[in-house]
Amino acid sequence: MLKPDRIEDIDIREYVGLPPLDHGIDKLVRVFIGMGYHTIGSCEGHLDNQHWPYPWVTVSGLVTPTNKVYQEIKKMIDQYNPERETEWEIGRGGVRPSREASNLDELRRLQESGEELARFLFDNFLKH
Repeated sequence: MLKPDRIEDIDIREYVGLPPLDHGIDKLVRVFIGMGYHTIGSCEGHLDNQHWPYPWVTVSGLVTPTNKVYQEIKKMIDQYNPERETEWEIGRGGVRPSREASNLDELRRLQESGEELARFLFDNFLKH
């Protein structure tokens, strides 16, 4: 299988017909799909008290810390986190920032940090 040159080139055709990906989390979802993980939900985060105030991606297998998928993704996140303004973690069965947004500027920064995590995963684990 050919490795994509850009995150935007990752084939997500198997997800066609599902709700469109939120723009604020789409790159991270694409990277997880490109790495062979099965994503089962995502959201860019909202401040409307009906959703989570942070972006997140749920990947099948993240509920149990002894699961291989959990361990693989945790190891990659642990490599990403040092010296980052926003750290990411596995929580509530998904990959999410370790803090919540209280206003729109903070939510945008969390979304940008999700793009940074996507770029890190792409460059270090998928592109090669």
